[in-house]
Amino acid sequence: MAGAGFVDAEVIEEDLLITVESGEQWVRWTRTHGMRRLWDRLAEQEARELAAGIARRLDTLRGADGVITLPTPIVSMRARAPRD
Repeated sequence: MAGAGFVDAEVIEEDLLITVESGEQWVRWTRTHGMRRLWDRLAEQEARELAAGIARRLDTLRGADGVITLPTPIVSMRARAPRD
């Protein structure tokens, strides 16, 4: 950002708690945003196998209420344009 002329750049990192009802639901959610690029790089069979394995693992993380809660890192950046 500084290279583009912005000043007072700040990076903010925080965890957003994502709740899903199943590992499969989490996998479907990951295909609705930028993470889908990772899935798109895999061969179809490899993606299916990986998705099934991840879903099974996530299903073991259910809380007493049956819900899976996952901290998901969110990174945002802000800066301001210098005043002339």
